[in-house]
Amino acid sequence: MLQTDITILEQRQKVLEKEIDEAISHTPIDDPMIAHLKSRILYVKEEIDRLRHEALVSYH
Repeated sequence: MLQTDITILEQRQKVLEKEIDEAISHTPIDDPMIAHLKSRILYVKEEIDRLRHEALVSYH
């Protein structure tokens, strides 16, 4: 179950990264939308780390 959640979050991270790349190519770099997308990526990365840690702890 945890691995499925991690995989879903990793896919979401890739989508967000593509959205940022697209937004940067069409808008000024300091655009608030890009900042928002970056904060969402950070949240997803933190959630992936948390789930990986949880999986490691439950494995041992």
